[in-house]
Amino acid sequence: LEEKQKKINETLQTMNPNMKAHEQIKEIEERYEAVQQELSSAKQNSQDLTKQFEDVKQKRCELFNKCFDHVKGCIDEIYKELTCDPTKVEQSVGGSAYLTLNNQ
Repeated sequence: LEEKQKKINETLQTMNPNMKAHEQIKEIEERYEAVQQELSSAKQNSQDLTKQFEDVKQKRCELFNKCFDHVKGCIDEIYKELTCDPTKVEQSVGGSAYLTLNNQ
């Protein structure tokens, strides 16, 4: 009877790691879910930041072009005034200036 009990105890001890394996699998699955949620959140955050960046980039471009167009419209007249020679009444036209964009 003692021999049988000893064999049963040995069998139970070899089964214990398998019982713990189920708990370990559950823990790993929970960690996996947490990481998946964190990844999903990070992806969404990345998409939101990319959208914000693109919006700022577009707004910056629009404002620059608006400023450039204004300066472009005024520069020739201002340059003529700056380069005009007041001592020469007949030829007091002055120089000319213009702006162009080079998209490099």
